[in-house]
Amino acid sequence: MKRILVLAIISLACIGRTFSQNVFNPSDPIVRYSSTAAYGSAQKPDSNIVGLQKWVSNPTNGVSSGTGSFDASSFKAYFINFFNTRLAFRLKFPRSYSNPDSANKKYPIMIFMHGAGEVGCASNGGIYNNEKQLVLGGKLFMDRVNANQFDGFLFYPQLRSKDAGCWGEWGGAPNANFNTIITLLDSMVKYVRMDNDRVFVDGLSVGAVSFKRLT
Repeated sequence: MKRILVLAIISLACIGRTFSQNVFNPSDPIVRYSSTAAYGSAQKPDSNIVGLQKWVSNPTNGVSSGTGSFDASSFKAYFINFFNTRLAFRLKFPRSYSNPDSANKKYPIMIFMHGAGEVGCASNGGIYNNEKQLVLGGKLFMDRVNANQFDGFLFYPQLRSKDAGCWGEWGGAPNANFNTIITLLDSMVKYVRMDNDRVFVDGLSVGAVSFKRLT
């Protein structure tokens, strides 16, 4: 069973190379979603485009507005559509990433699996929210990277609710969500020097449960 799973992951990674392109840039600006913008524009991007692209976000209470707000602009906004599984995510680059003496350095990554209540849903912008997943843990780990206590990537994917409620689960692995994340990591290995041997997974609530299933 384990051998079959490993072979499946390797196959997905190879397929992912045909979907990947380098969109990552630590200098990317934060672009806010606008419901009135033209579909396919920078402020209302087209989620049907296959592969990776730059994305948007919505100001969210507890992150960039309201009580407990903090400057989350270092978490850059991206999106992946992999075999019709659509996943918005925020990515913070390592502190030393752009240093000239780090040009050949490979970096670890921490993946944070949010809880059931931090999904993108109809009331917060849906697939364009891409910020609520930072409410719990975003500032904590951001501060560690900024203080050079963890010189690595922070990766915060966000589930999208497909019904009226703001609730969702990652589900058991392997599934479409995890296959999409694996494909994304393959692109990061190729384009931004992510170290494939140092991948850490963290999470809370149903995110933690999903992590246990994955391991």
